[in-house]
Formats: sequence, structure tokens, C-alpha cells
Amino acid sequence: LCSGAMWYFFRSTRVALQTLCSGAMWYFFRSTRVALQTLCSGAMWYFFRSTRVALQTLCSGAMWYFFRSTRVALQTLCSGAMWYFFRSTRVALQTLCSGAMWYF
Repeated sequence: LCSGAMWYFFRSTRVALQTLCSGAMWYFFRSTRVALQTLCSGAMWYFFRSTRVALQTLCSGAMWYFFRSTRVALQTLCSGAMWYFFRSTRVALQTLCSGAMWYF
């Protein structure tokens, strides 16, 4: 009787421990998997967010450079055109005055 009771006690204790360990392991792996998924998801989100910010910054810088260089080119072009206009007008006026003086 005692031997049977002891055997039953150890058997049920072993089953309880196996169930407990199995549950603990399952919980550990489940929580680890959830933690890893959360970590990977956060890392991916951070990567895409930082990439998007970097691309926006790059595009913004490129646009700013394009508009700045275009404005400089237009200013240079307008400045050159004005200088040419005033130079040719002055030459024409000098020629006209010189001809008038010569005629006079």
C-alpha cells in the first residue's frame, strides 16, 4: 500500500512538474517571440522612417540647390543682358553724338 501510494505520488508529481515546465517553456518562447517581433517591427519602422526622412532631406536639398542655381543663373543671365543692352545703347548714343558733332 505504501509503495503504491509513493509511486502514485511521485508519478503525479512528475506529471505536474512536466506540465509546469512545459507551460513555462511555452510561455517563455511565446513571450520571446512576441518580444522579437515587436523589436523587429520597431526596427523596421525606425529604418523606414529614418530612410524616408533622409530621402525627404535629400530631395529638399536637391530642390533647394536646383532653385538656388537656377536663380543664380537667371540673375547672371539678366545681369549680362542688361549690361549688353546698356553697353550697346551707350555705343549707339556715342556714335550718334559723334556723327552729329561731325556733321555740325
